[in-house]
Amino acid sequence: MKAIYRTNRKGSGLFTGGYSTGDPSKDDFQLLLVLNSFTHGNADLMLEIFLKSALNRMGDMSKRRTEAAYLKYLNQSIKKAQEVGGTNYWDYNYHRKNKEVIH
Repeated sequence: MKAIYRTNRKGSGLFTGGYSTGDPSKDDFQLLLVLNSFTHGNADLMLEIFLKSALNRMGDMSKRRTEAAYLKYLNQSIKKAQEVGGTNYWDYNYHRKNKEVIH
């Protein structure tokens, strides 16, 4: 998350709730695309981070009627983000002078 906060304004805004397109599903997908890149496609990590974001609607049931249905929606969205985002991950260390690896 440190790398996202430092290098991706839209991603950090989506995560914290400071940015929105006005379309909750579009916001979900945009954050998942960012997470796909920053986690190198790790679906479990993408889900874990998403559920900690301001976009998580697990408790209010506004997106799906049950927790299982919401998780199914998220997992399907993660798969789609992996397909669309592919494996062209952004190297968030390229701009560092000393190439210190950020995890």
